Amino acid sequence: MINLSIRQRKAIYLISKEAINNSLKYSACSNIFYSLTANGYKGKLQIKDDGKEFIAVENNTGNGLKNMQVRADEIGASLRIQSLPGAGTIIKLEV
Repeated sequence: MINLSIRQRKAIYLISKEAINNSLKYSACSNIFYSLTANGYKGKLQIKDDGKEFIAVENNTGNGLKNMQVRADEIGASLRIQSLPGAGTIIKLEV
């Protein structure tokens, strides 16, 4: 059973909020899929949209992606962002 600290819960919430906001604002998606699961002592968050992809190097003007990485680092979680043409964006966080 996973027992998240208040700090971890807050980071997961803020990462989720930023990812969903980015999907709604920039991806022109039709659907957003949200999954938060526990497997033993590990927690996994996955947020996926079916919108247009982005290139992280070209999208470095804002702080959203940087803030998500900082929050993941603060709680010792791994954050992966995958964005492919025609496949939308997937954000995975493992705590």
